[in-house]
Formats: sequence, structure tokens, C-alpha cells
Amino acid sequence: MSKPTITGDTSNVNVNNADLRVSQDVFANAFFNISGNEIGATPTLDDVITSGGTTTQSVTVGSLSMGSNKVSITSTADSIAIGKSAGSSSQSASSAIAIGDSAGKNNQGAFTIGIGDSAGMISQGQGALAIGGRQTGMTSQGQFAVAIGYGTGRDTQNNYALAFGYDSGKNGQGANAVAMGKSTGKQGQATGAVAIGASAANINQGQYAVALGGSAGLNTQGQRAIAIGSGSGMMSQNSYAISIGTDAGRQGQGESSIAIGREAGYQGQHDNTVIISATGSEVNSSNTSATYITPIRAVSYMSNILGYTSEYEVTVPTNAGIAGDITANAYFDHSGNLVGVAQDIDSVLTEGNSTALSLTVGALTSSANVDGVNSYLSGTVTAGTLVVSSGSTTVGTLSASGAGTFGSSLAVNGSGNALTVANNAVISGQMRAVSGLIDTTLQVTGDLIVSGNVTSIESTNLIVDDPIVEFGRTNTNSGAVIDVGMVFRQPSGNSNVATFFSGADSKYYIGYTSNSGSDSGLIVTGSLPVHINGSLTTTGGASVGADLSVTSNVSTSNATCSGIFSMGSGNIRIEGNSIVFG
Repeated sequence: MSKPTITGDTSNVNVNNADLRVSQDVFANAFFNISGNEIGATPTLDDVITSGGTTTQSVTVGSLSMGSNKVSITSTADSIAIGKSAGSSSQSASSAIAIGDSAGKNNQGAFTIGIGDSAGMISQGQGALAIGGRQTGMTSQGQFAVAIGYGTGRDTQNNYALAFGYDSGKNGQGANAVAMGKSTGKQGQATGAVAIGASAANINQGQYAVALGGSAGLNTQGQRAIAIGSGSGMMSQNSYAISIGTDAGRQGQGESSIAIGREAGYQGQHDNTVIISATGSEVNSSNTSATYITPIRAVSYMSNILGYTSEYEVTVPTNAGIAGDITANAYFDHSGNLVGVAQDIDSVLTEGNSTALSLTVGALTSSANVDGVNSYLSGTVTAGTLVVSSGSTTVGTLSASGAGTFGSSLAVNGSGNALTVANNAVISGQMRAVSGLIDTTLQVTGDLIVSGNVTSIESTNLIVDDPIVEFGRTNTNSGAVIDVGMVFRQPSGNSNVATFFSGADSKYYIGYTSNSGSDSGLIVTGSLPVHINGSLTTTGGASVGADLSVTSNVSTSNATCSGIFSMGSGNIRIEGNSIVFG
């Protein structure tokens, strides 16, 4: 059917059984329905559309003078498009509504609603709803998706998704996803994800993840992760992680980890860890697969024993550990049997096989034997006999009036009398002293090997039974030039004295030196008078570079003296051919 165009004088227009399209504004003194009945002079638009059967016809106008509004009504049955270019191309005939500039402009689906500038502009899916100031659900809004607010669901909002708030679900919102609040789920919100709160899950929220609170899960929240609270899981929350509380799991929360409380797991929480904090300050993890709880109230009683580190980590020790003294109203053995009520520790250790367990105590006093596979002693321990058949670490003071036997190693760290043994201490493994002080007699019946660089002996007198003392035992390199000898330290301000064999010229020297025992070589720096109270016999020649003074007999085969030869009351016997004076 042709669509007549009105030109020229339009003072009286009558169109029957045809569509009327007017490209200019319409002004009239009176309007008539299709039956020719006058509707009235200057009626409202409602009067024109609803009176006298005019609703069976469609009317399209460029603009209609009715206040400041401009209206376009399409000819498609059961659909409405109001506004410039609204529903102008392939608008569905099934109850589609487009209101606003370019709303539902191209391929608006059945039963859809697009209200606002460019709302549902391109390919709005069936049953979709786009309401907002501008660009709401603008491109490829999925079936039954809902976008409400400026820029919400703008590009590729998928089926059944919900975006509510400025720029929420703006770009690539996944199917069945929910974004509520300014800039929530703004970019790359995946299928089934939920983001509620300003900027929650702003960028790249994973599948079925949940972010509730301002900036919760802000950037790159992993799949099925949960962030509840302002700033929780804010940056790079990994898959399956849970953070609850302001800034909980804020940055780099590990996979499958849990952070509860303000700033719990604030930075770099390890995988598979649990942090529960009510301190209101930052608490982080230091290990994977660990649990951290703070604060924990200290009490004077306990049932099950847990370990608790300075980093707030809760552990279950292989061996029971007690940092303080043992105080209890009742004791039980490892089978759960009551040993006794208000007994001393002697009864506890000897009843009910409890000695088969490892024991860690702050302070222990017992006249009975202490026997176990492993014993970790962190305080003062006084016992009759202490026997440990495996490894043992002792920190504090250990006193055993009987025998102390260790099958492996013993490490003692403390001050004062850290290790006191009244009788014998038998160690079948090694005994190693990293540092410490032995202030009484130490007897070693076997070999003593010192592997350090310097052995310092500070005793008043040193007595050695061995008639032969070897120096430089490790000098096995035939090509090495090494000095071997001894240095006698003199008081400050005086030169030391050295007697040594020089590897450089294969001579033996006695003289002053500026070297000490810590030097690798020795040099004579001055002459040293040497007095021999007895005979001096040389099997080779004797050369005297200075004056020679003899107070007894001289016997020589040949003698050479370049200085003054002074003879006391002794005799000179020459068995050789000559004596030479300089």
C-alpha cells in the first residue's frame, strides 16, 4: 500500500484506509477520525489516537506539537517506538517497546523494552529489558537480560544477565551474571558471577565468583572465589578462595585459601591456608597448608594441645609441647586413662605407659626416670635418669642425678649451667659444641679433633703428656713455601719473638718479629740475644756475623770470626788447621 505524501496547501487533509506519513511538524485546528467525526479543536494526542477507531491505523509523524516532546509511532503491529530512529529497522512485531533516540534501532526482539538514548539499539534479544540514560544494553543484549542504568550492559550482555547501576555489566557480561552498583562487573564478568557494590568485580570476574562490597574482587577474581567486604579479594584473588571482612585477602590471595577478619591475609596469602584475625591489623601467612588464628587468650588449663607460633600459626605438634610449667588437676595416659588427680609428675611418667610418648615441658622435676623415644625439653629438667633413644633437642637447663643416655645427638643452648650431669653422660653419637663454656674439668678418653681455623687455649698453664708435638700436619704439598714455628707474644709496645723454620730459604731463625700466630708467614725484624747455659755443638760450620763472647772453653775444627773475639777464663782448643780472626 502506498503512503501518500502531503505537499502544498495542507489546510484540509483527509486520508482514508491508508497510512499517512508526514515528514514535517503537524499543526491543525481540528482533528477528525476515520469516520469523519470531528474529534475536537486542538485535542491532545491521546484524543487523536483513541477516538473513532483511529487505533486501527498507524500514524508516523516527524514531530507532533505537544509541548517539548517529539514522538514517532511505528507502523509495526503491537510494537511501539518513540524517538528519533527508535525501532527504525526490523523491530519485532511482537510487543517490542523502544523509547528514546535510537532505542531499539536495529533488530529489536519480541517482548523487549529499550528506554533511553540508544537503549537496546542493536540486536536486543527476546524479552530483554534496557532502561537507562544512555547506551543501556546498547549492543547484542541477550535474551531476557536486564540492564538498568547509564551504560549498563552496554556491549554483549549475555542471556539472563542482570546489570543494575552506572556502567555495571558494561562489557561482556556473562550469562546469568548479576552486577549491581556503579561499575560492578564492568568488564569481563563471567557466567554466573555475582558482583554487588561500587566497583565490585570491576575487571575479569571468574565464573560463579561472588564479590559483595565496594571494590570487592576488583581486579581478576578467580572462578568460584568469594569476596565479602570492602576491598576484600581486591587484587588477583585466586580460584576457590574466600575472603570475608574489610581488606581481607586484599592482594594475591592463594587458591582455596580462607581469610576472615579485617586485613586477614592482606598480602600474598599462601595456597590452602586459613587466617582468622580479630586484631584489625595486617596478618599474613608464611607457609602453605597452614592455619593462623589471632588473638588467642592464654589460660592456665587445657585439654587438647595445639602449637602456636609467633606468626600466629596454629600447629598440631608430633610431640606435645608446653612452653611453661606443667600444672594440672588430673593427668591421663596416651590411652585416655586417668592416671591420678593432683599427682606429682613422677606418677604421671611411670603410670599408664605415658613414658612411651614424647614429652615437651617448660620445667620438669622428677625423682623417677624419664624415658622416651623423643624428648624435647624447653626449660629446666631435673630427673634421676634421662634416656632418649632417638634425636633430642634440649634448650634450657638439664640436670640428671643419674645417667643421661642419648642414642643420637644432644644440642644444649643456654646460659649458666646449661648442662649438668652428676654422674656419667654416655653419648653413643656425636657431641658438638657450637659455642659455649666448660668451667670445670673436661676429660676426653678418645681422640679430640678440632676442625675450626683457630684453637684458643686460655688456661694459666698448659701441660702436654705427649713427648712429641707435630706442627703443620697438613703441609703435604711438596711445592708449597710454608713457614713452621712458634710465636711468643710480648706485651703491647714490644716486638714478639719467633723461632721457626723458613720455607723460603730453608733456614731456622730465632729473632724478633712483628707477626702473630694468626699470620701465614713469619719474618725476623730484629736481632735477639741468645744465651745458652751449657755446651753448644754444631756438626757443620759456625759463622758469627757480630761479636763473639765466650765464657767457657771453645773447641772447634775451624772457626771464622769477623768481629771481636773475647775469651774469658776458658781454654781454646783447635783440632783443625787454622783459626781466623777478622
